[in-house]
Amino acid sequence: MSQIGDDDIYTLVTLKNVEIAFCYGSYNNVRTTWISTNMQNFDYRILRDANGARMNMLVNSNTPWAITDNGVPQGSGDITGVVVSSTSDFHSAEQLGKYQIRPIDLSDIALKTTGFSETLVEWFWPGTPTDHKTGDTFDPSVGTGVMSSVGGKPNQTDSFLNFTGKPDTATDRARGTRFDAIWWKSGAANASVQWSFSTASVSGKKLAFIFSSAMGQMKEDATGQAPVNWNLEYSTDGTNFKTVQKVLIRPLPAKASKMKSLPAALDEYCIDLPAEVAGKDNVIIRLIPADGTTINFKTGEYTGQVTYAKAQYMRFGAVAVKYVK
Repeated sequence: MSQIGDDDIYTLVTLKNVEIAFCYGSYNNVRTTWISTNMQNFDYRILRDANGARMNMLVNSNTPWAITDNGVPQGSGDITGVVVSSTSDFHSAEQLGKYQIRPIDLSDIALKTTGFSETLVEWFWPGTPTDHKTGDTFDPSVGTGVMSSVGGKPNQTDSFLNFTGKPDTATDRARGTRFDAIWWKSGAANASVQWSFSTASVSGKKLAFIFSSAMGQMKEDATGQAPVNWNLEYSTDGTNFKTVQKVLIRPLPAKASKMKSLPAALDEYCIDLPAEVAGKDNVIIRLIPADGTTINFKTGEYTGQVTYAKAQYMRFGAVAVKYVK
């Protein structure tokens, strides 16, 4: 992937030994009731290799195999497709990257059930629309750890992950996690979401934090306000936090939205963690507001400031920490 360039655009290539980083839901997780409303005709899935190179795979919303029975393959392998350099009103250039790959047929995605990475800890519950809270926290579905919030109230919501036979209106869709909080108040961060786990068993390994997320209550007014700039931070002593990088977490639109600056699915992320995180008895990863920037629902630009003084939703479809074996 790291060798793809302008000369490869509109040529057929095969990416060797790659995986779908956020391997949850289907090849296309755009909410089915929003596809025609918003005219968002594709979704992106982040591909990565064992060296950390990234490239997005694009799958059209009307592709017959876009939505699967049991989700996308969990392992690595080869993916063949046409290299493109697409732009979209729904995604920034940073989100899509300069180059993407478009498989033509499902057979072009030759991924196995296992691969070069392994899941250390995971919060994902496919096909179980029940309550997964334990008091004010969420226990993981794989591994040992805790998902919690400082200043937020736990809840559950739609995972925004597609599976065959489970449209947006189905009551048995996979459940995601949610925390409700006043995230930004009086010019400062007022709440955060955090994940605690051990990396003692993976000393020296490359780790990545992988998740999907969006903000808000799907209302394009003051009740939809939430901070969009977040710092992903880590701590290995439980007290001092260091920033990995700043991430943009966008608000969800109203169901009848015409604003193309808003996502019709949860955005997905794959962020490499510093080497210092590996080999520790206790690691905390947290998302905390970086500032009070929010969207201006009149212009669709991220130039507003949070003024809404009531709890807002922060949604997660799935969350995982993976390491290269």
